Amino acid sequence: MFGKQASNRDIITFHVGNFGCKVGFSMWRLFCKEHGVQLDGTIDPNFKNEEFTTRRSLYHEYSDGTWIPKTLFIDQNLGMMDELQTGNLRQLFDANQFYSPNLSQKGIYASVKYSTEFVAVNTETLSRMRMMYEQSNAPTSSLLFRSTSGGTCALTTNMLQYSSESALTNAVITLDPSHSMANRIIGPYNHVLCTAESFDHSDVIIPLQNCALYKIMRKFNDRGSEVTFSQLNDLIAYTISHLTPDRYIPNENTIPMSLEEICTNGVCFPKLKFLVPRTGRTHTFCSNDWTRCDRIGELLVTNLGAGSAMTANVDLGVHITLCLAFRGSGLNVSSAISHTENFRNKIMKNKKFISWMPYFTKVGLIPFSVDVPKDFKWKFATNSFVGFDNTTGMHESIKLALNDFSGMFVSKSFLHLYTQESMDHNEFEQAYDLLLDIANYYEKLPDLQESPTN
Repeated sequence: MFGKQASNRDIITFHVGNFGCKVGFSMWRLFCKEHGVQLDGTIDPNFKNEEFTTRRSLYHEYSDGTWIPKTLFIDQNLGMMDELQTGNLRQLFDANQFYSPNLSQKGIYASVKYSTEFVAVNTETLSRMRMMYEQSNAPTSSLLFRSTSGGTCALTTNMLQYSSESALTNAVITLDPSHSMANRIIGPYNHVLCTAESFDHSDVIIPLQNCALYKIMRKFNDRGSEVTFSQLNDLIAYTISHLTPDRYIPNENTIPMSLEEICTNGVCFPKLKFLVPRTGRTHTFCSNDWTRCDRIGELLVTNLGAGSAMTANVDLGVHITLCLAFRGSGLNVSSAISHTENFRNKIMKNKKFISWMPYFTKVGLIPFSVDVPKDFKWKFATNSFVGFDNTTGMHESIKLALNDFSGMFVSKSFLHLYTQESMDHNEFEQAYDLLLDIANYYEKLPDLQESPTN
């Protein structure tokens, strides 16, 4: 299918379900812009940042000179597959990168996991993953996009297990059901079961919620204009693109921050794998601001505070660790470090950090800006920063999800939809207990005078 090409680090992406495929559509439009690949797979002759890009980390190269993303789209909805294969990215992908399994359309976790078709579908999914890995010289990490409120998420546990067994670093970008709004009443069941079952196979989990995304996008939009799902997908794609600054050629103006480093520096304890992405409107600033440490420090404090999280109900927590990804022209390594030091000092004064964590920030830098793709529904800033925050506020978000789950479970509402598929009550209880233990662990950290021993 593809010819092998030399690459120091390969990142492979998997887009599962409606959410994963929609975000993937936005993400690859942006990656193409970042790495000078046109939508037909050819190199853009006007690309200005050729000296920085290592596009082989994200793309395979055909013998005819075209470039194909290292990715796989999976959705049981044939309409979604048709949309991807007939849209403006149709020439970018190979037909084998789309898989539409024959699974239950009920949207129930158990109806997928315990279906008669699951074994065959799982085997085919892992076979396609294996092919992706074998065609990469140095696969080191994977990004998996999924929603935990639908039934298709049942496929992702074995996918993550296979990746972890292949010694890959797994980052899971997951759209969780919001406490105040959800597209499925049974979303709390699916969410808790899926998150708990795949937890041990994930190195880092990046949670997103629609209600938080809507609040952020309302600030971005002009007054009175409606927020669209296309805008939310573009916002997510832009934010997640900051996870891959090491996919560029390092030089004296670059600070690499790979997924492996994010897992090392962001996940300080095995149970605390949730990194909340943060962004804000005033992260848009001109190139002159790069040289003003006090200005950037103020912006960092403002935009990584209340209202900036893409996960709901986490603002009352304090920082445990924080990964900052800078992007823009005119910024050098020394100024990025100075901005971070200034930001750390301001946060320490506000006591918004864990006192026994002496160095809680990791910095990444991409020293050039990226133009907005013409069909993007959200016009992002060319000079910007994004934070990935391990915060004690996750205990509140997890417990709200568990309250929704337990209310339904105790009353046994909708439970028959799962038990009739041969799902046992113990699976519900074990999933609940695991997430409750994680929430309690997050909650107790601010009260400790020293680091916990386990």
